[in-house]
Amino acid sequence: MDKKTKILTCAKQLFLEQGYKSTSIQTIANESGISKGAVYLYFNSKDEILLAIFRMLEEAVWQKVAEINSDPNLSAREKFRRQIVTFYNEILENLQFNQMMLNESGVELSEAFYNYAREYRYKLQNVQEQSLLNIYGESVRPWISDLVISINGIMQEFDASILLDNLELQSEQLADFVCHVADSIVAGLLETKPEPIFGDEARKIRSDFLTEIESQKQKKLQKQFEEIAESALAIQLDSEQKEMVDETLNLLKDAVLSKEINKVLIKALLTNLTGIKELKKQISQLKILLDIK
Repeated sequence: MDKKTKILTCAKQLFLEQGYKSTSIQTIANESGISKGAVYLYFNSKDEILLAIFRMLEEAVWQKVAEINSDPNLSAREKFRRQIVTFYNEILENLQFNQMMLNESGVELSEAFYNYAREYRYKLQNVQEQSLLNIYGESVRPWISDLVISINGIMQEFDASILLDNLELQSEQLADFVCHVADSIVAGLLETKPEPIFGDEARKIRSDFLTEIESQKQKKLQKQFEEIAESALAIQLDSEQKEMVDETLNLLKDAVLSKEINKVLIKALLTNLTGIKELKKQISQLKILLDIK
């Protein structure tokens, strides 16, 4: 297990056992078996650690969804059903942790958490809209956003029943029910053809927000790369090392600023720089931004 993952795994368990407010960075460092200073190489605060835990859990969900959507042996309906199973399995697998966070008074929703919640919600809506269009076809497109909002409202009530009421619900059963509800809603929409509620304006808000989030990520990546390059210039290196660093930085710049991020390539390039202690913190920060383990 790499250090970042180890920190997050230990922090998640400590937050669950001791509560978020009662857990210190020092305690996380002790449990992880690394120094407090090493923790700060990866995260600037406890809030950043918590947000990274949520992103780690989210990434696992998206990886499973991607595997489902790329399976040629599954029908569009079965893909959607398995997506729902995946979302509920994540809730059930991390039930105690999510309940702990809900019960922790004083944990305020910072701007970073607020933006994270919006980003996750909009990404989910995009995936669901495409899945439902694949199932029901273009005839449902005028109401596709309304359909997604309606289905998510039902799913969120099941979420609340699990998290707040401690009801023991089964992912497979929930997914089957949601699919049946979707059939009923679509049939009603196509029969009565009501005026859509969520139209181009709502989709534009979503698109603009996700575009801005992506732009901010690109700016952070560029800034972090520039910090690495600037620090590298100030380091005294022999001619052979300097040539290697310069070549690595040229390749790294293209890879980091590319629209299609190749994490395997970037991780390999960063390996060339890991022996330079002066760049350790900047490299760690770049890995965090790119979610490279």
